[in-house]
Amino acid sequence: MGKAVSPRRAAISSLLLPGLGQEALGLRRRALAWCAAILISLVAFSRPGTPAWGLLLPPALWLAGAWDAWRLARGRQEPRVR
Repeated sequence: MGKAVSPRRAAISSLLLPGLGQEALGLRRRALAWCAAILISLVAFSRPGTPAWGLLLPPALWLAGAWDAWRLARGRQEPRVR
């Protein structure tokens, strides 16, 4: 089981550095996968002549990684009693 990290902190960490929120949750392989996906997309689509949709992929992946970290951290919180 991973560490207890607030969803906000996990998401902000992943916005600062891709995969950092997942790493904070103790999910090293998942963190490396997000980081690698974003780095590969940055390298692949940073060349001249890149189609317009290619320019949107790296930021979209970056935001998806932050959302993933937030969702994972939220799932690890204790359920609230109403």
